[in-house]
Amino acid sequence: MNNALKSFHAIIDGDMSADIVSEVIDTNFLTVQSVQFSWTGDAVGDFNVEVTNNPNTTGPYARTSNDWTPVPFSPQPAAAGVDGNAFINMDHLRAAAMRITFTNTSGSGELQAWFSGVNV
Repeated sequence: MNNALKSFHAIIDGDMSADIVSEVIDTNFLTVQSVQFSWTGDAVGDFNVEVTNNPNTTGPYARTSNDWTPVPFSPQPAAAGVDGNAFINMDHLRAAAMRITFTNTSGSGELQAWFSGVNV
């Protein structure tokens, strides 16, 4: 049985002049996920997905940066100082939760990110 998670806007009008971290996304029952990025401006920096399996006593998942592990991508999706977009496809990434990040190196801009996932 497939359980689709409808695509949703995970980062809305993110300020790319600083680092951005999305809300935690519960991915416990999702085996295939994807993230689409779209941005405007002259920001330079890296996009990433971080995962955790750590439970948290004050909420459903880890909330501190030490509990999150970046997923390696090759090539690493990045903003290079011009308007653009990127797409990350994650097949059978089994983590309890994930979050989407942007780490600013320089410049500024506005970021939109959409998440989608399914259990296959």
